[in-house]
Amino acid sequence: MRCNRNFGLKRFPAICFPFNFPDFPVWFSFSRFEQCHDHFYNNISGFVQHNLIYPHQQEATSKVLHELGVGGEDKKISLAVLPTGTGKTGIAVLLAYCLKSRNVLIITPSETISRQVFIEFGCDFDYEGFVQSRRLVQPDSLKQVIPTHDLILKTAQITRRTCQVADLTIANAHKFGANSAVDIDKLSKDLFDVVIVDEAHHYPAPTWKNIVHHFNKSRIVFLTATPYWKNKYILGDQRPAYELSRSDAVSQGIIREISFLEVGNSFDSDQLRYEKVICCILDTLKRHDQEDTKVRHQAMILCQSKEEAYSVSRQCVEIGGESCCSPFIQGSSRQTLEEYRDGRIRVLAIVGRLLEGFDQKSVSVAAILRNVAPATRVLFSQFVGRAVRKCHKHDPVVATVISHVLHAQRQNFRRLDLLAEEDPADDE
Repeated sequence: MRCNRNFGLKRFPAICFPFNFPDFPVWFSFSRFEQCHDHFYNNISGFVQHNLIYPHQQEATSKVLHELGVGGEDKKISLAVLPTGTGKTGIAVLLAYCLKSRNVLIITPSETISRQVFIEFGCDFDYEGFVQSRRLVQPDSLKQVIPTHDLILKTAQITRRTCQVADLTIANAHKFGANSAVDIDKLSKDLFDVVIVDEAHHYPAPTWKNIVHHFNKSRIVFLTATPYWKNKYILGDQRPAYELSRSDAVSQGIIREISFLEVGNSFDSDQLRYEKVICCILDTLKRHDQEDTKVRHQAMILCQSKEEAYSVSRQCVEIGGESCCSPFIQGSSRQTLEEYRDGRIRVLAIVGRLLEGFDQKSVSVAAILRNVAPATRVLFSQFVGRAVRKCHKHDPVVATVISHVLHAQRQNFRRLDLLAEEDPADDE
């Protein structure tokens, strides 16, 4: 049973370096979030002053905390709305500590996003997470900050004991779905004290709603870039605790501006369609490299099928040279993704929504080689959002969306900031 006392943690005024956390034994009853709460909660303003986090990340965190009863209201659910690329996962990390969480559950729409969240919480030692990359603690304090964790990739891993032992449990929603081996009704409603719903525009789908309603004793945080469902807020009458529009994020220099290029004509064959899009991608990447010589920019191509992804990849290699492009399909080796992360592959031809939530700041071009219907424009906005993250504060590059005229994507681009409808990918 966890003790609720604050066990002698030092309070840090403003922000002060260096600082250290007590080295608690592994069996100690506090979670890492509880142990390190004071440091993150008391220093969040200092993080902004020292340019370690964005002001909007502090503001969003503070308003959600206020709504959930930390010095303010006492609601059970809070919603923060921020466009893709503005650091929503970093806000999730800050909230886990500032809420003094005991056991946190984060639900996501895919295993790819689960892995990305896993990295951002510092749980994958091959990558720098949010706390490490933003230098929110000294390197010698990291082992006392990183939560004990479970990344749920198999439903058999979900047990009461597993979730109680770990400070942080990350799982995509369908691990609890109708076709899952997990009987959610057998899990205690108070198993988690904090539930964070990432990409929360999926929430109205039955699986997601069932999870949120089951753990209704928890404090629940919704994070999304697209907070609407059939022209209504996903939380009904409850308004967001914090909302940042894409135009404001651009004007504040948080994310890149975005442009749209349409190529080809309705008489183009498939091969010619691929060629025109690929040539436009490579020309745009060359221009972006000239505009910002510090970065070797990259692109993603959204394809309709596995066969198309392979065809596009082969043609891209023929035009751009060896290692220019590689397909990424469901079940692809993680090595492909690692080579893309490392810059060894410049263009990735993908199928579906495999890279929703994927964070690669050198991506400045998002190309679309399939029809994305207006009813599924959540997919459009999420995919396009892969290109808007800035590489550095003074990044001059404008993110570019490229599509062939046959796919009629201009209407989706024009509606990028409008309402998101139901997402068929969530249908049971």
